[in-house]
Amino acid sequence: MPSFRESYFLVPSLGQQESDMPLGSVIADVTTLERIKPNEDLSIHIDTKVYKLAEVEPTAGFIRSGGFDTSRYSAFRRIMLDGLEEPPASASVIEYEIGWVKTRLFQPSAEFIAKAAADPAVKSRLEIGDAAKVFVITGLKTTKIFSISETLEEEGIVTHEKEFDGPTILGFKVKRLFLTSDGEPTIESYVDGAIFEQDG
Repeated sequence: MPSFRESYFLVPSLGQQESDMPLGSVIADVTTLERIKPNEDLSIHIDTKVYKLAEVEPTAGFIRSGGFDTSRYSAFRRIMLDGLEEPPASASVIEYEIGWVKTRLFQPSAEFIAKAAADPAVKSRLEIGDAAKVFVITGLKTTKIFSISETLEEEGIVTHEKEFDGPTILGFKVKRLFLTSDGEPTIESYVDGAIFEQDG
């Protein structure tokens, strides 16, 4: 069993199903989930075990603006506002509840990596180099319940709130796919901007 230490990114918006973005999908940007459209569904080439972790019961939490966890605050606020740009209040609290999270993940084999890199759409992007990144989705978190709100601390006024009855993809994990100096495809962990620290 692989060591599941890579972190998960929060999706930019809710509503996507696993059929919309299956394991093995390739994307160009972890912030926008911009898809790279291969000639065929790469998920059919997954030849290693897909791990299915037990559902996690509902959990709740809060994040304060101006705190140490600015990445998590910004990510949750972005999903609450559906990507709209709006400056945060100087003192606000984001409260959230996430229910019944299910996690599925896999470790790409050398054969899968080779097939993904050989796809014409993926290959043409890889050949550009570091200026055009390619990521393989290796883990997905889906949830059945998601609610979030933002409250001004001093006034106690709720400025934004959002509820979503799933299922919906909530988080995803990636490996960066790139070419070595010898032109061979390989992968590496990529966690820059991720907010979920581990699987489960």
